Amino acid sequence: MLMWSMLHAYLLVKVVTQVSKRDEALIRYLIENQHTSPFEHNQLSFRVKCPIFVARQWMRHRMNSYNEISYRYVKSNLEFYTPLQWRYQSTSNRQASGDAFESEELLTIYKQALAASTHAYETLLEKGVCRELARGLLPVTTYTEFMFTCNLHSLMHFLKLRLHEGAQYEIRQYALGMLELATPHFPVSLQAVEKS
Repeated sequence: MLMWSMLHAYLLVKVVTQVSKRDEALIRYLIENQHTSPFEHNQLSFRVKCPIFVARQWMRHRMNSYNEISYRYVKSNLEFYTPLQWRYQSTSNRQASGDAFESEELLTIYKQALAASTHAYETLLEKGVCRELARGLLPVTTYTEFMFTCNLHSLMHFLKLRLHEGAQYEIRQYALGMLELATPHFPVSLQAVEKS
């Protein structure tokens, strides 16, 4: 019985880790022709820390599983996202940004707003207000954490949308990180997606 289990495990590992040229061609064919159900039989999980506004875009992908920290139950050390550069509003697309620029004045305004909301949040908690109400003062630049679990098909769809040049810069950076983490496990599939 033990010998059979060891042989079965060896064959499983061999099947999973050794991909022939024929297999590579099949994977590319399936992706190019959108026959993606074979890519639904695996699972990837990521622990993500990102600003709330990025998490809300992320969680629009509903075919995945999420488990997010709740500031209703947890009083965490608050961390906030601060952009490295400002971006102008696009003149041709209402939901896109344009060229980047720098401004110390805008950075000061931004940091003052974060300090004010943090102070108000802390004050409400000190006065005994419950966390579920006090958290309403936290800006969407507050970092949140969540577990994200998906199959390869869902990941490929996420990457196709979130790596697109029209996607918001911040979520594109997370998508690039996910691509980097997942590629060693699914090199042929993810390279085929990048080319499509």
